[in-house]
Amino acid sequence: MTQGPLSGPYPTETHHAFSFTAWHIRLHLAKVRHFNKSEYERDLMDRLKATIFGSMKSGYYFRQLVFGAIIGAIFISGKVNASPDLPVGEISMAVISTLLYPYARFVYESIVGFIMGNNLFVVPALLMLLVKVITMFMCWFLAIFIAPIGLGYIYWKVGRPSAN
Repeated sequence: MTQGPLSGPYPTETHHAFSFTAWHIRLHLAKVRHFNKSEYERDLMDRLKATIFGSMKSGYYFRQLVFGAIIGAIFISGKVNASPDLPVGEISMAVISTLLYPYARFVYESIVGFIMGNNLFVVPALLMLLVKVITMFMCWFLAIFIAPIGLGYIYWKVGRPSAN
């Protein structure tokens, strides 16, 4: 048996399984002793950001973000014009809703796509535009509640660590 980097014997082909297991336990304990929590958290956050922002097509995400920003600008301008003082809490909620809007819209479109399937409906364009605007405002105002479902689904579908 030879000496390993952890100042203990490590297994070779001729040793039995117990030595192999004992060496792995010492290796694990050495890793735990030198464990850097901030490095682990940084790696976890990097993987989470890559999963969340890298899962949607950039064109779709940017388009929904623009629509969310337009709705947010309408909301904020209405609040600023209605009140002489600046409602900071409502403006911060508007910013949060704008940032979460693409994920809320993703959930809405996924549910509607599941229910409707690949069917084609012939309706007047004005009616369809009105329904589209209403659902956009609905998704924007409820984004704080709907978006976590979308983020959870994206994590479950794309970002889960594999069993391998």
